[in-house]
Amino acid sequence: MMVRVLASVILSVLAGCASSVNTKRQQIDELPKWMAQRNSVRYDLVEHFLDAGDTGRAMEILRVLRAEEVDEPILDLYMGRALHADGMLEDADSALAEALEGMPRDARVHAAICLLRADQKRAEEGIAACDRASQLDENR
Repeated sequence: MMVRVLASVILSVLAGCASSVNTKRQQIDELPKWMAQRNSVRYDLVEHFLDAGDTGRAMEILRVLRAEEVDEPILDLYMGRALHADGMLEDADSALAEALEGMPRDARVHAAICLLRADQKRAEEGIAACDRASQLDENR
């Protein structure tokens, strides 16, 4: 009888330990965004710096991402926006063309092209890009 009680207690303790390990494993699996999606956080920073007009800091992050061989079309969009803000219209045009190729249905790309075309005094193309950005944004 004593053996059964002892065995029952031991099994209860082991079951409690197992559930504790599972809970800890769940906590480890749920990493914070900055750890689990490292590039996403860096993209947020790039957007923040671009919106604030700090193209230097945005470009620093973009250089690091490129050095790490991150090859995503969103980088071309960010680069195009930064180059445009710095007045490098031809380079911005090239970067945004790459972004458009990789993300043809992203309203942000068309909106950036719209603004670039306005500064390039290419009104008709700018209006078309703005219209496309509006259409894509409505379909979200």
